[in-house]
Amino acid sequence: MMPRLFSLLFLLGLFGCVVDMADGDADADEPTGPTDPLAAYADTVTNGFHPVEPFRAVDTRTSTIVPDDGAICVKVTKKGVPTTATAVAINVTAAASTAPGFLTVYPGGAELPPTSTLNYEQGGAVANGALAEVGDGGLICVHAKAATHVIVDVLGYFANPQAFTPVAPRRKLDTRDPELSGIGGTGKLGAKTERCVAIADDVVPAGARAVAINLTAVAPEAPGFLVAYPDGDDPPDTSTLNYAPGHPVANNAIVELEQGRLCVHSLAASHVIVDVVGFFGPSSTYRPVVAKRRLDTRNLAAQPRAGAIRCLRVAGVAGVPDTARAVFLNLTAVKEQAPGYLVAFAEGTPIPQTSNLNYAPSRVVANGQVVAVGRDGNVCILTHAATDYVVDVAGYFAGDAVAKPTTFGWDYNLEQRCARTPSASLPNAFQSGPDCQPSSHNWTLSNQSESALQDSCTGIHGQSLPINAGGPLTFAWANHQDETGRPNFTAILKTDVQTKSHPCGAGQYSWFAFMDQRYLGGGTFPKPGHVVQTASIWYDDWVTNGDSRLIAMWSGEWDGRGVMLEINLQDANWGDQYPSDPILVQKLDYDGPGAPFQWVLLDGTAMGLGVPRKTETPITLHWDDLIEEVITRGYLAGPASGNLDDGITVGLSLATELRNGSTNGAVSAELRISDFRVMEKR
Repeated sequence: MMPRLFSLLFLLGLFGCVVDMADGDADADEPTGPTDPLAAYADTVTNGFHPVEPFRAVDTRTSTIVPDDGAICVKVTKKGVPTTATAVAINVTAAASTAPGFLTVYPGGAELPPTSTLNYEQGGAVANGALAEVGDGGLICVHAKAATHVIVDVLGYFANPQAFTPVAPRRKLDTRDPELSGIGGTGKLGAKTERCVAIADDVVPAGARAVAINLTAVAPEAPGFLVAYPDGDDPPDTSTLNYAPGHPVANNAIVELEQGRLCVHSLAASHVIVDVVGFFGPSSTYRPVVAKRRLDTRNLAAQPRAGAIRCLRVAGVAGVPDTARAVFLNLTAVKEQAPGYLVAFAEGTPIPQTSNLNYAPSRVVANGQVVAVGRDGNVCILTHAATDYVVDVAGYFAGDAVAKPTTFGWDYNLEQRCARTPSASLPNAFQSGPDCQPSSHNWTLSNQSESALQDSCTGIHGQSLPINAGGPLTFAWANHQDETGRPNFTAILKTDVQTKSHPCGAGQYSWFAFMDQRYLGGGTFPKPGHVVQTASIWYDDWVTNGDSRLIAMWSGEWDGRGVMLEINLQDANWGDQYPSDPILVQKLDYDGPGAPFQWVLLDGTAMGLGVPRKTETPITLHWDDLIEEVITRGYLAGPASGNLDDGITVGLSLATELRNGSTNGAVSAELRISDFRVMEKR
């Protein structure tokens, strides 16, 4: 039995979140739209990173290629970057190169250093992040060894040297050079070995928190990766740079120092180069963390398609606080289907007309980037062409942000919660306490009909059909304490229903549902971070002729976008041996009347849960595990303003979808949810 798409929308009155988009123009100069998530950060952190809406400072594809051994200088102190900025976070790209070569980024007015920022081959496009010192006149310069087009995107800036201290790029490790071979070894790194190097010197102080480097693999003997980490630690389960034979590859990285040293581990034999471009002193707001893999789309049900956007919470990962204003990510593209690029940006901001990583089929490409943290502690990734990708969190920039609540959820002092209506119609108000008394009214429940036979009564018909109820429909929260002494609630919904004739004849679907919704917050109340939700659901039904399914739904809306998650337990698949039942964890994308729906299967099993048909059995659902895409993105939140008429509701919905094999079918159903709680944020 497939989900009834319109019935969900009809019952909840929500619009779904659009998480995918069509391909955009990557060459436009001026992104437009609101900037509130970035504006929420007051510029009170002078020793930190200041994200801006990413902008394209130069793209020579619209003018003249940079010639062999030529350079182009670009003004970066604009569009939110002040003239007093000491350094900028950029992404630099070489495109349509005429021959193999490399780019070197350096401050305007300075001499060309003997280092490299990015290596490229003929044709194609290669990108790398960099933290670049701002030189004379607010300029940075890019030198090309071989003729190539150059693109520079600006992501943010540092306000003073205490935030980030750029240095003249200096080579600290080059295994090709006996004078720069590092500690305890010479020559090329062997497979699955590491080499450490002393970074602290007369320029980089021993007390530096971390160092910004450009890491390069040269002449690797097999496909593999490098990972950079502080001396004394074990190599993390992440990667900094991916390589293949015959392709020198460079990547930007910010690496924590231990006693002024760092180490590089290589999976396959390869030469390694480490160029230092700056450091973060003790007063900087940059905080390195033990690198943590946040996402690997190869573990998902489907590869991100062209134009897809996926947002993920980085606050709370590897110790990144809710107040972080930016994170340092290592992005890696794998299993590419076509040439394309990734765009990383703060959730809630316009999609920038920039890029963060360029890829092509049959290449594994990584790029380190500083990315602003947006709404709900999230960053978003856009895939220009279908590809899998990996996101590793390696550090963050602390900062002042909008205050976050410590708790949210149900009023634990509420002893009873119910829905009441003054007439025989759908409930229109929630009551509590003494107002939760039995009503003499029968309710008209929302009923959905859909033609299963595709006859003259085609399409979906949302109606409010009178349904005879054997008794008043009641739904109340009963307050009691659990074993920890914490208030708990049990909600019971029960009625006997005799369905009316469907306008489309036999084989129709009817919904019997109740939704408990609540306003959260008001004014500029921010959305919660990570919360823990658990629930146990009991389900029992008797259907005279047909079958049914249990549906549990979370729903919410924010900034005009709605999100819905539905869990379906279809009793047609329940066996006597309690097998693992199908469970559909779905998001509903809805973009206005007439727009298509999209359902995303996030998990195909019920995680070992099983319920026999027509037997009252508990099902325990750990909501925060199943609906991370919804809950941790903070969509279950409060209204954007104090006007509750325009406010946002969130709620838990329970329903049975009853399919009758005849025009009329007698149905009795009971739904109970207990042990439902919203606990403190963790």
